[in-house]
Amino acid sequence: MAGVLEQYDEDSHWENFMARAISYHADEDFDSAVRQYERARDSILGDKKVRDKDSWIKTREQVEGLLERAKNRLGLKHAD
Repeated sequence: MAGVLEQYDEDSHWENFMARAISYHADEDFDSAVRQYERARDSILGDKKVRDKDSWIKTREQVEGLLERAKNRLGLKHAD
């Protein structure tokens, strides 16, 4: 799936980065997953309209949790 989503590399919506991250993570391509989770997180943080809203803070925390799993080379199986 990440290969298909790469066609949208110029689309800076966090959802695209997140979908790519999850796909890479599921394939255990942890380094690529880390880069995409970081892009998803940074996209959220860069949006002044949403970054301080409770629901977006929670979303960002979920992204960061998966980011840490990928950094530690842990799969998705037990992710929250």
